[in-house]
Amino acid sequence: MKVIHVSRYSKTGGAAIAGTRIYQATLEHGVVSDRLVGEEELIIPKIKSSFIQILLYPFRIKKGLLSLNLFNTSILNKINNSDADLVHLHWINDEMISIEDIGKIKKPVIWTFHDMWPFCGAEHITESERFKIGYQKEIMFKNKTYFDIDRWTWLRKERSWKNQIQIVVPSHWLFEKVKQSKLMQNQNVKVIPNPIDINVWTRENKKASRKALNLPNDKFLILFGAQDIDNPVKGFDLLKDSLKHLKLYMNDFILIVFGKRKKEIDINNTCKIIYLDFLNDEKELRKLFSAVDVFAAPSRLEAFGQVASESQACGTPVVAFNNSGLADVVSHLKTGYLAKSFDTQDFANGFKWVNEMLRSDKRAKLSEACINHIRKTFSYDKVGKVYSNTYLDIIREKSEKKNILHVNRYLSFGGAAEAFNRINSALSSNKKYRSYKLIGSINATKSRNLIFSLSPFTGNIRSTIAQFLIRVLMFGSKNMRSISIFPTQTLSKINNSECDIVHLHWINDEMISIEDIGKIKKPVIWTFHDMWPFCGAEHITESERFKIGYQKEIMFKNKTYFDIDRWTWLRKERSWKNQIQIVVPSHWLFEKVKQSKLMQNQNVKVIPNPIDTNTWYPVSKEESRNFLKLPQDIPIILFGASEATDFNKGLDLLSDSLGLLKKEGINFKCVIFGKASKDKLKRFDFPYIFLDYISDPTILRSVYNAADVFACPSRLETFGQTASESQACGTPVVAFNNSGLTEAILHLKTGYLAESFNINDFTQGIKWVFNSLDENNYDYNLKESIEKKIKSNARDYIHKNFSYSVISDKYEKLYDDVCNIK
Repeated sequence: MKVIHVSRYSKTGGAAIAGTRIYQATLEHGVVSDRLVGEEELIIPKIKSSFIQILLYPFRIKKGLLSLNLFNTSILNKINNSDADLVHLHWINDEMISIEDIGKIKKPVIWTFHDMWPFCGAEHITESERFKIGYQKEIMFKNKTYFDIDRWTWLRKERSWKNQIQIVVPSHWLFEKVKQSKLMQNQNVKVIPNPIDINVWTRENKKASRKALNLPNDKFLILFGAQDIDNPVKGFDLLKDSLKHLKLYMNDFILIVFGKRKKEIDINNTCKIIYLDFLNDEKELRKLFSAVDVFAAPSRLEAFGQVASESQACGTPVVAFNNSGLADVVSHLKTGYLAKSFDTQDFANGFKWVNEMLRSDKRAKLSEACINHIRKTFSYDKVGKVYSNTYLDIIREKSEKKNILHVNRYLSFGGAAEAFNRINSALSSNKKYRSYKLIGSINATKSRNLIFSLSPFTGNIRSTIAQFLIRVLMFGSKNMRSISIFPTQTLSKINNSECDIVHLHWINDEMISIEDIGKIKKPVIWTFHDMWPFCGAEHITESERFKIGYQKEIMFKNKTYFDIDRWTWLRKERSWKNQIQIVVPSHWLFEKVKQSKLMQNQNVKVIPNPIDTNTWYPVSKEESRNFLKLPQDIPIILFGASEATDFNKGLDLLSDSLGLLKKEGINFKCVIFGKASKDKLKRFDFPYIFLDYISDPTILRSVYNAADVFACPSRLETFGQTASESQACGTPVVAFNNSGLTEAILHLKTGYLAESFNINDFTQGIKWVFNSLDENNYDYNLKESIEKKIKSNARDYIHKNFSYSVISDKYEKLYDDVCNIK
């Protein structure tokens, strides 16, 4: 096994030092390793970097360090042409390698994150939470016209990074951030702290160190240091406030500062200050850490806290805030003090605690605790062993794991795209199968817009032409159709991939032609998200022509117009000769497939769409309504979909039902979310609040929890994703007893299944839920209210039947069958 470590710098900055130490730790543990360092390999990187930083200057004023990784360099070829078995990426910014080239690395990749850049936009450090929702323009930057550089950078990452990698983070704080991110949440993430050479960072005699550095012996010495003192992230302003509080307790302390600065250090005469400039010599730093009494780390954010580990290795305790990576480095009241986040009074309490320990007989014990903590947790031997085992696991997994290529037209927008992402998320931690994505486009909005699609930079001309033909030939039809007529590069990408199984999902809108689907040379699993694969051009239909093969003489006798559905179906019949494994999310769709002439002889298995029950869960109704500014004193009926006014979603049917409630004098408010024309909404005569399209799951979770009932009057659903989300949040659902919704809802337990398209019965279902809200409706046998019982039923049903772990096991067994694994 040979590993190549890739880093922009070897000594400049904390990330470079951490990368070098990881490299040295793995070498000492016997791993055969090489280094590829940008400052040594690239001839003119500074020119490119300087050009980018000039462009970014207006953005950096508010955001701090930004990286675009825009330019291609020779680094990709050097990596791919090396004899390494594994590529270990570290901090690779400052134009060392482009975002696009990172996605083209052909070897297994392990990437140690030294900041937040890999899963954010252009930012390296941010307090914004846009990384959780994918930098959605419509939520965070609605009605803004300036260039969103973070969104643009994030989208480049999303388009380019399709492969599974092993992520390493140095702290549990950064682990949580990665798992919350939309970009990296499905990747494997492991916490391995940054190592420190305990043979270099050792304790020296305190008195001798103070004498060598001309520091007083009789003062309490507080040390603060950073590469850039003026960086607000390092929190020097917070330290200044803390020292003001400390002065009320003691006067005999001195602040020592090292690091680069742009202006004079001013602490308003709180105490004497000694400035030592920037130090990078390890011997000088070791002597300094040994000389002082405490190291102050008031950072607002740290991925790890390398300087804090160096201080403790020299026997000097650390005072820090109990936030970000420092919480992993400092052991509270054992090797230092972790103050409440950004509470400067408590930070001063940390100094007082250290001072009291040093004045007592516990001075030696505190120093020894610091040294032992670092030796046991962060030594080269300890960390090198963990990395070595991780390398072996990655190599072993590559040889043992089967590769699944998931193919889908869109990465975001629409129920099929959401189901696709959830299936991938459910499989992300599977130990036998590794998932990769092949995406046609990021979002459907532009590719279906004629104006945008005519631009060479956005949209999809093939899709626009196909949709134009369909609208002309099927004028007046409300059903969505796809003819998949144009050949694309998708077929060659599939056949030239190293996957063992091709897992198709929603592949329409001209991602791949019908003819090319039949030319896939690898085993195929196809999860149907609608009826298109066994129908003509329709995605959803109440016609039963699919049962008899779209016979012209039966269904279209004496008709002269072009039968686009028959023509599309015949192309499928001619092209699709191979056996495939079909997956459907409901038994209703299973029956439709088995009734179809085209697919009746194929293997079909029911596997429901999964739902992340760690994302969708009950929270306080009162708090949710406060957050959304919804009324507290009135029952709320919720309705929503990606396209709220889609005819199939049945808003018109709900309108009729709500009209009956109004006639009965029942008070309520309807809340609607999803993309919709406000002019269309005005046609409906009932009280409603429109929330527009919501892509942030944390906001949508609040919406479900704010409601008393979710109304799902769809004419047809292959599964019922919103219904499962609502119930996972404990909110009951009322729907018609038709299509896939019959499996997503338990009648009179988790909701109400009304007789198909019976408006009176649907209204009765809403009233049934409202009745459960009555405080007097109490089940004395269960010793809880009916409302609480319905909520717990809904949550438990979704968790037991549709959670990620349950669905992952079902797909694993299916993959085993396809691969003939016993």
